[in-house]
Amino acid sequence: MPVKIHGKEYKLVAERVQEFLALGKEEGLNQSIETEIVMFEGNDCIIKATIKVMGQVVATGIAHEVRGSTNINQTSHVENCETSAIGRALAAYGLAGTEYASADEVVNAINQQSELKYNKMIEEKLCAQRDIFLTLGDDVLHMKALWTEESYKEAYEIWCNFSEENQKKLWVAPSKGGLFTTEERAFMKTSEFRGESNE
Repeated sequence: MPVKIHGKEYKLVAERVQEFLALGKEEGLNQSIETEIVMFEGNDCIIKATIKVMGQVVATGIAHEVRGSTNINQTSHVENCETSAIGRALAAYGLAGTEYASADEVVNAINQQSELKYNKMIEEKLCAQRDIFLTLGDDVLHMKALWTEESYKEAYEIWCNFSEENQKKLWVAPSKGGLFTTEERAFMKTSEFRGESNE
């Protein structure tokens, strides 16, 4: 059965292969699907699939995968590449859903886009936190050192000397790259931390 992704129908490559074999058997055709590695250099792999019926080439498909570009490509980029090439050749032969790409290719593309977005988001957060650390890191480290000495008044004064904008930049959860731990953030809300500065 075709898989619906974003409202469009895509067939799995395995389903297309079954249709191809059933069609050949039904019509008594001598047919084959052949694959060859066109390029295999470093992490890059390009594979071409060729469909032959009665010894004649009737369709081809080509695919490119990079090792490590997705979770499946960490260990199986060659196999994934071959599956995509076969799927594209079968689509060229006329065995597809309403779309040329196979369900496998679409899911792979969606996963790659998700990973790229996630990596970009992490990179942006790290860059932002790096910039904050470069400008405010010494003061934050000084605050943390004062906490270990229970010199809360001095630590609170350092916090108060940060501009409101910098306080907002620093008040980022540790899970999002913040410089203060969850425990430190909780302590900064207590009267013990804030109250000593009023003595």
